[in-house]
Amino acid sequence: TIGVEGDHSGAYSFTASGYYHPDSSSVIAGASLTSSALPHTAQEQFYRSNHFTWDRDDDPEQQTRLRLLFGIPVKGLSVEAEWLHRKNYITYAESDFLPVLNSGAIDLFAARIHYTQNVGRFGFPLQLVIQGSSYENSIPVQPLVFKTGFYYKNRFFKKALNFCAGVDVSMASESYLHGYMPATGAFYIQREKKT
Repeated sequence: TIGVEGDHSGAYSFTASGYYHPDSSSVIAGASLTSSALPHTAQEQFYRSNHFTWDRDDDPEQQTRLRLLFGIPVKGLSVEAEWLHRKNYITYAESDFLPVLNSGAIDLFAARIHYTQNVGRFGFPLQLVIQGSSYENSIPVQPLVFKTGFYYKNRFFKKALNFCAGVDVSMASESYLHGYMPATGAFYIQREKKT
């Protein structure tokens, strides 16, 4: 499938995707490519309160995203890879919590492996994420994330009610995560405390 959107201001969005999932096979594979130049949010361009004020007119943010997918649904296995290229993106500074336009480019990548083992009405999902950023000072990411858990699922009342309950556990490598400024409702870059 291919989709294109745009307007007179120069904003555009282009998407192309394709998937392979023959009826005779339990394998699914796919890819998607998205390229866009979209205006920043209204809050990123204009904000006024007792403590913070800004009025900006920044160039649109440019993004290119490539996603690859391979899975074997009957085995509960899927593998995804994603690359994101961003330019003219906004971050919030730790010094004054104001928006900053980053005109340079940054690349983000992630690889995800999902696996779920079902035993009767119990499920045991596993997820491993490996990710990185070409500029950690601007957009930090946790290089390694591991999630697991277990759940119980069933259907009650003549199969009219779906029920699922369980526990999730996640572990991640230490990194500088964003701080939060309640006055603006925005996450800012901080380099003081690792989480």
